[in-house]
Amino acid sequence: MWLLYSLITLISWGLWAFFLKLGSDRLKWFEVYVLSSLSTLIMSAYLIFKYRRIVSDSFTGNITAILAGLFGVVGYIFMIKALNSGGSTSAVVVLTSLYPLITTILAFVFIGEVITVKKLLGICFALMALYLLSYEG
Repeated sequence: MWLLYSLITLISWGLWAFFLKLGSDRLKWFEVYVLSSLSTLIMSAYLIFKYRRIVSDSFTGNITAILAGLFGVVGYIFMIKALNSGGSTSAVVVLTSLYPLITTILAFVFIGEVITVKKLLGICFALMALYLLSYEG
C-alpha cells in the first residue's frame, strides 16, 4: 500500500504546487495561505469529529507532531512568498523539494541513521536536478 499512497501523494503535491503558483500570481501571499489552509481546517474538523480526540497519551508524540506542523507552516508560508515574489515554479518547487537533504542530515546526527553511498549518490543527483530544472540559460 505504501507505493499507492506515495503515488497519490506525488500526484496531489504536483497539483498542489501548480495551483499554488496560479494563486500566487493573482493573490497576496497571506491570502493564498489562508485560503489554501481552509481545506486543512475542514479535514482537521472531520478527523476530530470522526475519532473524537485531538491528542494522544504520548507527550513526545504530541510535541513532535506540533513541531512538524509548525515547521510545515513556516515552510509553506515561505514557499508561497517565493512563488509570489517572482520565483519560477520549477526552481521554487525543485529547491523546496530538496528538504529530504535536511531530514537525512538530522537523522544522521540525532538518530544515528547511516548515510550510505547510495544515499550520497541520491543527494548528488537531487542537486544536479535542481541545477538542470532551475537553470534559465
